Amino acid sequence: MRARIVELDGTPAEVAQVLSQIEEKGGTKVTDGPTKTGASAVPPHVVEWLDHWKVRGPRRHHFERLVEEVLSWPEVDVKILKGRGEEDSSRRIRFVRSDQREAFGILGYRGALYPALDADFDTSPYRHAERRQAKNLRRPIRAYVRTADAVDEALDLLHKAYERQAAK
Repeated sequence: MRARIVELDGTPAEVAQVLSQIEEKGGTKVTDGPTKTGASAVPPHVVEWLDHWKVRGPRRHHFERLVEEVLSWPEVDVKILKGRGEEDSSRRIRFVRSDQREAFGILGYRGALYPALDADFDTSPYRHAERRQAKNLRRPIRAYVRTADAVDEALDLLHKAYERQAAK
């Protein structure tokens, strides 16, 4: 078995043309993640944020999958927190309900996810989540989005935070 990972940059039409040429010459089907034809549900401002922080490879795929899934929920927006200076971009994005100001989750560019859950939330069923020990934290639960399993757990935690915020 041979595998080669190639990153293509261009318009959706250009990418589709190159992929079809590769398939014709190679005699095999080209498979890719959700952005094979350039059609992605990830908003452009999030793509720019990922590019700015040089999020690449599997971690980028996990982030994109997480954002796409969360955006499929009703009334959800993804916002980038404000940076400190003009040249500084924020290190985090916020998941917010359209009808609320407070975020139900915050994702850092290194993969730390902070769902808006109470400190007494039971994290024992989650392998990639932990309760932070410092007192008086606004976000006492932290999960890491580094593997496909971690994305599934992060989605579950975010959905619980989303439902909790909807009940407010």
